[in-house]
Amino acid sequence: MSEWNDLVKSTFAKNKGTMVNGKPYALKDAMREASRLRKAGAKTSGKKTKSVRPCRKTRRNKE
Repeated sequence: MSEWNDLVKSTFAKNKGTMVNGKPYALKDAMREASRLRKAGAKTSGKKTKSVRPCRKTRRNKE
């Protein structure tokens, strides 16, 4: 979890003092941006989604 905190802190430090829709840049905004960056960048921990077996019909069509 520490790399996540570092990401949030760095984004917050970068944008501190700027205004977000009329309010000063908050930690909440940093978290939102950090989560976006984390999704866009390299995934930290493996696969997030479970691989789903395709339904019977599609499998039968492939054969």
